[in-house]
Amino acid sequence: MSNQNEVVDISSISSSSMLVDLSIRSWTGTKIDRDTTQMIDVVKLTTGGAGKYQKNLFAGTKALHDINKFDSRIRAWNISQTLPWSDKGQRLLPSSKFFDYKAGLSNFEAMRKDMIDSFLDNYDSLIEQAAQALGELFVRDDYPDKSQVAKQFEFKYSFLPVPVAGDFRVDVGNDAIAELHQQFDASVNDRVHNAMADVMWRLEDCLKRMSERLADNDSGAESKKKIFRDTLVTNAQELVADLKHLNITNNPQIEDARKQLGRVVDGLDAETLRDSESTRKEVKSEVDDILSKFNW
Repeated sequence: MSNQNEVVDISSISSSSMLVDLSIRSWTGTKIDRDTTQMIDVVKLTTGGAGKYQKNLFAGTKALHDINKFDSRIRAWNISQTLPWSDKGQRLLPSSKFFDYKAGLSNFEAMRKDMIDSFLDNYDSLIEQAAQALGELFVRDDYPDKSQVAKQFEFKYSFLPVPVAGDFRVDVGNDAIAELHQQFDASVNDRVHNAMADVMWRLEDCLKRMSERLADNDSGAESKKKIFRDTLVTNAQELVADLKHLNITNNPQIEDARKQLGRVVDGLDAETLRDSESTRKEVKSEVDDILSKFNW
């Protein structure tokens, strides 16, 4: 589906996409217990830093754990809505998804703030609960002042334009400048190809997962259907919607596969797949047909 040597239209990508830089930082609420680590070394006869004992300062409570779990959910959502771009964390966001993305991000930010505010409001009582769970491991000095803890949470994002050409304002001569521009264009070209490779991987992974889960297990004379979650269908439906935006190079093969998958999952629900063997076989056949048409 992809030719790594194919030169992409960088100006087109720049006018139809933007970069988003999302930074989420949280407090883990963990601490290395050196005394317990040393005790384990003595009991287990270990030497040379065999391990460290890390204690959960809020054992027996869920508030901080839920915040960190929610952060992971936001990061996963961000990845699903964007494409890889740089090693520094910037990701490519199609302009057509901007308003939906911004609304989703604002919603996550508000929900996260409510969770953090609740955690800080109940900070002292949560410490008391943790003290009971930690027993002799509890040390009150392990817990920073609430004002210091609040500074450990961060949620920042910025939107940046996709560069069209390198802005090199250095006095290195025309030949060197031309080489720098060439390297820049090659770098951006590679990033676009990597982004599209990610798109193709998502599509292939979705199709193969559906094909595998919809195949019945053969056991002698009997055939037993495999267990699958509702997300087998909902994820495919969401992917069909997302690929309409994420296909930033307008690859016709990806669009063709997207439309075919869209016809397969339109109006489909997981319960029908579970209850109807004929529907499972029909959907699997259609999914396999899509897989067979493309050189993944």
